[in-house]
Amino acid sequence: MSTDSTVSVVIASDFESTEKSWQDERACLTSFKNQDFPEKFEIILAVNEAFKDKIPPDLCQIAPEVKIYCFPVQRSSELKDLGVQKAIGQFIAVVEADCIASPNWLRCLVQVLENHPDVAIASGRTIYGFESMLKRSLSLLDRAFMDTGKLGWVGHVCNNGALYRREILNQFPYPKQDNPFISARVRNQKMVQQGYKFFFVPEAIMQHAFGGWDFLCDERRNIGHGDVILYNPNCIPWKRPIVAIKLLLKRLKNEFGDCTRVGKNYLLWYDWPVAIGLLVALRFLEIPGMMDAFNGSSKPRKTSYT
Repeated sequence: MSTDSTVSVVIASDFESTEKSWQDERACLTSFKNQDFPEKFEIILAVNEAFKDKIPPDLCQIAPEVKIYCFPVQRSSELKDLGVQKAIGQFIAVVEADCIASPNWLRCLVQVLENHPDVAIASGRTIYGFESMLKRSLSLLDRAFMDTGKLGWVGHVCNNGALYRREILNQFPYPKQDNPFISARVRNQKMVQQGYKFFFVPEAIMQHAFGGWDFLCDERRNIGHGDVILYNPNCIPWKRPIVAIKLLLKRLKNEFGDCTRVGKNYLLWYDWPVAIGLLVALRFLEIPGMMDAFNGSSKPRKTSYT
């Protein structure tokens, strides 16, 4: 790596609004301590200032070059943007604290940006884990929308972990939206419209924490809410069921396409009945978020996402 291509990792610590166990942060920092990346890089942990006096002292000792900054914001998007402002790298990885990077994650993504000057952002495969049928199936249904199945161009930025050229982050802060899913999707659209290119690296794996049934319901409410807001939240009342059905069928079609395209990379042969059952069942979890959007709510009424 050239000396002017320094690397920073920004980790946004959010989601837990009252108490933190700090276990996610420890696991995430440890995963970056264990990277096989040959160069020094800084790690910035961005935390809400409400936790300033509760930060365990061992966090700075987990990995070299760790810097902790406290900001007067709660939203993950705002923590990411403010953390980026503190970073010195020309390549900046932006990661959520409830994720664990594979040892080759940083090296693989940096190599792509170094070897392909026309690539603006690189990210890899996200999973919940492979230890259960449920996690394997949901990894496919929730996370494979940006998995092309091979190294190459992709149309989406992975919001929970990606490597950016600094100028992209400077140009595209997260739009201010109450629903973080909408903010990420609007930002992605703006970058695509400006002609920036994204790259998918399948061997760079990021494991996202899975919070069980409550997590799944919350996530899908936000997805359904975002689908309506970005499509047509102000349609006349009698058209709402038609709009909702169209959006549900569109997402069903897209996720079925993910299954047929890369399902073999996520599932064991006996997982398929569970995955197909979830493919249909998840639509019902999206409906409450859709109804909230139709009723004028800027985000689902019941959500832990900020």
